[in-house]
Amino acid sequence: MAEAAISVAAGIVVEPVVDSISTQLGYIWNYMTNFENLERQHQKLKDTLAQVQHSVDEATRNGEDIEQKVVSWLDRVEKINAEATKIIEDNQRANMRCFKSLCPDLKKRYQHSKQAAVKAMEVSELEKDGNLLGKVSYRNLPDETWHPSSKPFEDFESRTSTLTYVINALSNPDVHMVGVHGMGGIGKTTLAREVISWVWNSVRRLNLEDNIWETLDLEKVGIPFNDDHRGCKLLLTARKANLLSDEMGCDCENNFPIGILNETEAWNLFKKIAGSCVEGHDLQSLAFDVAKECGGLPIAIVTVAKALKNKEKCEWKSALFELQHPSVESLEESVATKTYSCIKLSYDHLKSEELKSTFLLCSTMIFISNASVEGLLRYAMGLRLFSTINTMEATRDRVNTLIQKLKKSCLLLDTPKGERFFMHDVVRDVGRSIALRDRHMFTMKENLVIQDLAEENTLKNCTSIILHDIAKLPEELDCPQLNFLYIKPKTRFPKILDNFFKGMPKLGVLHLIEIVLSPLPASFHLLKKLQTLYLDACHLGDIAEIGNMKNLEILVLSSDIKQMSEKIGELTQLKVLDLRKCSDIEVIPPNIISRLTQLEELYMPLDGLCKWQGVEGERSNGSLGELEHLSQLTALQIYIPDAKLVPKGLLFQKLQRYTIYIGVLEGFRRRYRLHGTSRTLSLNYDDANNSVEDGIIKQLKEIEEMHLRGKQGVKNVLYELKRYGFPKLKHFDVRSNPELVYIVDFPKQSEPCVAFPHLQTFSLCSLSSLEKICQAQFSPPNSFCQLRTLDVQLCVKLKNIFSSSIAKHLSQLEQITVCSCENMEEIFSIVGSENEEIVLEKLDTLYLWNLPKLRSFSYKVEVGSTCDEERQMKDSLMPLFDGKVKFPNLKTIYLVDMNLKYVFSSSTLGSFVQLQRLDINSCTVLEEIIRIDHDLKNNFELPSLKNLRIKKCPAMKSFIFSDKVTFPSLEEIEISDMDNLEMIWHNQLEDSHNVQNCQKLCKVSVLPNLEELGLDGRKIKMVWQRPFPEILFPKLKFLEIQNDESMVLSPNSLPRSHNLERLSLENSSYEWIFSCEEVEEYPQIKSLYVNGLGNLKQIWKQDSKVDTILQNLENLVVHSCGSLVTLLPPSTSFQNLTVLRVQNCRLINLISSSTAKSLMHLKEMEIKDCNMMTEVVTGDRAGIEDEINFKNLKSLELFSLSRLRRFCSGNDNFSFPSLKILNVAYCPKMRIFSSTAANAPMLREIELDWESYYCDGDVNKTMERIHEKKVFSSDVLRYCASDIRMILQKFPEHKFSKVRTLEVFDDESTVFPLDILQRFQNLNCLKLRDTSYKEIFSCEEVEKHAETLAQINVLHLTKLDDLEQMCKQDSRSDLILLNLRALQSATV
Repeated sequence: MAEAAISVAAGIVVEPVVDSISTQLGYIWNYMTNFENLERQHQKLKDTLAQVQHSVDEATRNGEDIEQKVVSWLDRVEKINAEATKIIEDNQRANMRCFKSLCPDLKKRYQHSKQAAVKAMEVSELEKDGNLLGKVSYRNLPDETWHPSSKPFEDFESRTSTLTYVINALSNPDVHMVGVHGMGGIGKTTLAREVISWVWNSVRRLNLEDNIWETLDLEKVGIPFNDDHRGCKLLLTARKANLLSDEMGCDCENNFPIGILNETEAWNLFKKIAGSCVEGHDLQSLAFDVAKECGGLPIAIVTVAKALKNKEKCEWKSALFELQHPSVESLEESVATKTYSCIKLSYDHLKSEELKSTFLLCSTMIFISNASVEGLLRYAMGLRLFSTINTMEATRDRVNTLIQKLKKSCLLLDTPKGERFFMHDVVRDVGRSIALRDRHMFTMKENLVIQDLAEENTLKNCTSIILHDIAKLPEELDCPQLNFLYIKPKTRFPKILDNFFKGMPKLGVLHLIEIVLSPLPASFHLLKKLQTLYLDACHLGDIAEIGNMKNLEILVLSSDIKQMSEKIGELTQLKVLDLRKCSDIEVIPPNIISRLTQLEELYMPLDGLCKWQGVEGERSNGSLGELEHLSQLTALQIYIPDAKLVPKGLLFQKLQRYTIYIGVLEGFRRRYRLHGTSRTLSLNYDDANNSVEDGIIKQLKEIEEMHLRGKQGVKNVLYELKRYGFPKLKHFDVRSNPELVYIVDFPKQSEPCVAFPHLQTFSLCSLSSLEKICQAQFSPPNSFCQLRTLDVQLCVKLKNIFSSSIAKHLSQLEQITVCSCENMEEIFSIVGSENEEIVLEKLDTLYLWNLPKLRSFSYKVEVGSTCDEERQMKDSLMPLFDGKVKFPNLKTIYLVDMNLKYVFSSSTLGSFVQLQRLDINSCTVLEEIIRIDHDLKNNFELPSLKNLRIKKCPAMKSFIFSDKVTFPSLEEIEISDMDNLEMIWHNQLEDSHNVQNCQKLCKVSVLPNLEELGLDGRKIKMVWQRPFPEILFPKLKFLEIQNDESMVLSPNSLPRSHNLERLSLENSSYEWIFSCEEVEEYPQIKSLYVNGLGNLKQIWKQDSKVDTILQNLENLVVHSCGSLVTLLPPSTSFQNLTVLRVQNCRLINLISSSTAKSLMHLKEMEIKDCNMMTEVVTGDRAGIEDEINFKNLKSLELFSLSRLRRFCSGNDNFSFPSLKILNVAYCPKMRIFSSTAANAPMLREIELDWESYYCDGDVNKTMERIHEKKVFSSDVLRYCASDIRMILQKFPEHKFSKVRTLEVFDDESTVFPLDILQRFQNLNCLKLRDTSYKEIFSCEEVEKHAETLAQINVLHLTKLDDLEQMCKQDSRSDLILLNLRALQSATV
């Protein structure tokens, strides 16, 4: 017996050390158990095999191909079945006793038991894989050439995919009916005919019913179709999806939509129909624009292409104009006549007048880019489209139903349900044509003159008029039948004349945009039947007259009004009051809201200043208690700055839709408007009584979005705040609550519950006491099952996020962010005997930051587990991803400040086949990215990895030591601040060259797909002794070089690549970049980015051949080059430059006028923080007057240019025909744009110091007007001394009556000119900075200006470096200091 024990012990000693003694002895003790487990797992595998085999056999009979993963699994099963059977049989035959059968043979038991245990695990894993196989087969089309050329079907990807789906469905023996639906002219019939040609031989009988409009009685028309005719198939096409699915009974999965062609497909079809004429140089661009206007609709493409085939260029141009500016009056006779007829037929088949009216209204709304469901609803209410409905909520349901019907009829695009609807442009134009012809609904845009039409009585019978971007308003409109009027002028803020509304007594809807209505026109009171009124961005004064419109039901105001008129309280029929865009409103007089007893919807601004008051005492403003009188209220949007203003007992139960912010800070209000849900609650306060006792949370129905900030007086959310949970909650954000311990916790005696079944985004931040997210017993399958985004930050006590029982149901999770949780040990914890694999099927992005204790993404917590020291020992060898969790679609991983030695192991790489970006930063103990397992036999790869970025990982010596791991798709690699890195990976070239990314890096492999490369190091010259071989980076497009101490960029520093297009140079010592010898090396560079080159004097030398680079350069960005005084030589010419940005340089000017004339393609110009710049363009042709035309410039931004006076002070006139954005900020000396004319006909507003002002195209006049307005409307005046003198000379004294503070700077005088103060009668604060004054108050001037000086009570002195004294000793200082209360000085 002793010998046996010694023998066993000896056998144990030589086993691999990875098996602990206790584990090995366990094999002996659990001998019988291990074999029973193996037999049990083996039987389960056989059962799963049988199930899979049945599916495979059925698929084979149906002519389907078997998925490769299934074939591989079957092969593995066959192999492991044989191995398991052999182990079981060998054990049955073996003699397990020794010493003449007196004792058990422990050595044999150990060996056989271990074999059984290991094999049982393999069998179990394989059986689980079988259950996760999913679909075992797929349908494939025969490998034949697509359709003969004589057929009309086009081989487009969007069509062949649909064709494949239809053919596969018809090939399924269990499918008898297949449907294809889409808008008229989309190609349903063509597709159906192609289907017939494909399946004619494989299907016994195929019946085609094309373009059905109503339910088809199959028996009546003689089509065999039921279980008695299993070989017969039916293919249906229709324009209405619901006709096929709801009325004909076609299953949704066999009802296929067909959509428009993409741009490439549309152009190919157009070329084929129009012929070779479109390939000519003079027509190609024009023809492409014509094809684009057809909107991917096949019938429009074919019709237009046929009509223009072999036509003259003038006819093509005429057709393009016709398509871009469709005339609704003559659409039936246009180039798209067939298209019109096709869509008109769909309209004619709409079943109800209600549906037709809604479609026509949608067409006109789409035309003016106002396609909101809310707008449609309010217009429909005002037009009384739904005569039997009286409430807003019922109307909303009806409108949404009609929108769905129009989508199913393919007259609206089938986009996801949201706040807007969408329509094809061709359908829109047909709808407008029908609306004009049948309903007298007139839509006009831009150039048409409404006055001429009014005088011709063209509008006499109009029921609807839309005037969008109209140039001039008529004095009066005589439209006795008009019930809808929309006006948006081309020029902002024109005035409507008094008689304008006199001739429209039936008007029900009025929508005015950007019009002056102060005062309201005299005829406004005649609109007695008005029910919906929009005053959108209008300039309003007294709006009391609106209170006389007793029939008004919907009032929407968007204005800068500060006080609501008391007369609004007389609108007793009002159902909707929308003030959400009146952010300046401060006062709503008491008892206005409470008198609007029919109000169903109230929308207040979320960023407003309204000063709600409490219900007690005398009030000058409205109180929230008035809401109690609104018994019909179902929708509420409101911001309440203080929770104490909410009266006790205020009821919210009737609210169907709401957005309520209570005590939420400004920044958070903006942040919370992200998800667009219809039921949102945001609380930011620390008063538990308001949230729990008064029950705001408990009262609100079906909260969809909730933000909790601060203490709510609870330790867990789900039970204490709302006993029955939040079954409809989609977005949940909890932060800054030091008391919260759990998110989900229920009493032990309660039944398990479902937690957050619809939650999509979940954010936890700064919860210092949070120990667990889920503490209670609840029902896992439906809890958190819709979660898409998980964000956990600054939860210092939290050790993990979820247990595996929850994690395995997170099939919709797309993004995980965990940051700064100092005790986080794992993301998912696996408790006890749970072994089920966790698959995060949709996880796309993973962010893990500053988690010092995290060692593994998941960790199995054993019951009665050993001490922390043993775990730490295991953790030290464990990669972050150990295989317990699968990530089949993970594309991006960010790891920052983590204590990890390894990220992956070679055996787990198979879970990351979709990984495209890996970013690792500041992981100080990281040794390798991939730990190579000892039993690695096969090669592994990260097949999709494109971007690799590793920074500040000092313990890392090699990216990967093994040559068995490859990265075939790698395009971009950035490795920096890695002091000990010696090798990127093992399989380098024998003749590879040193890459000085980091101080010790010696070798790098060929990267055939690398497109972006960053070189960061101070020894590039030393390491790169000879030019790069081009073979090293053959596809390189972008190169970044940092920290180069060379005086000029060496050609040896640039990898040779004919594809190099973008060059970025940062934080280096170059005095110039390209010398004359080297500039010809880089003719293909399109983008040059220069940042932090403190010694840079010129980008290139004067005598260098810069034209070789400039001919292709499109983007030039220069940033933080302190020595750069001249950007470019004066004669420089840019032929293709589109973007020019300069920031933080000492340039006095940017470019010469000669260079400016060459910038014909420039689209964006941005100049920031160049404090020496006095003008952007400097004249280099003395006395010569010329025009500089920036014909493509769309955006010009000038920021923080403290000395800038003009864009140009020379004689050149400037033209900006395409300019739409002009932003000027912190340019205090720029009072006028240029010394000569500056015209920008497309510019409609100028943004000056972050405020927008209207511009009529003359930039100089506009800026003069703006500055004049700023001078006379502000109580603060800031100017240099010379500008102040100019202003004082130009304007009379009374203009300066508002000025309380005067700030003077940049004055080279030695004494402050006191005489300028006499114009400022109300001045009380004087600020002087950056001047050369030696003395401020001269004794000669003090007495003369004693009265003005006596008013000054605050004096600021800043950076007066030459100041010797404020005043001489003998001056009347008592007059100066008479009322002075504050004297402040800095750096005097």
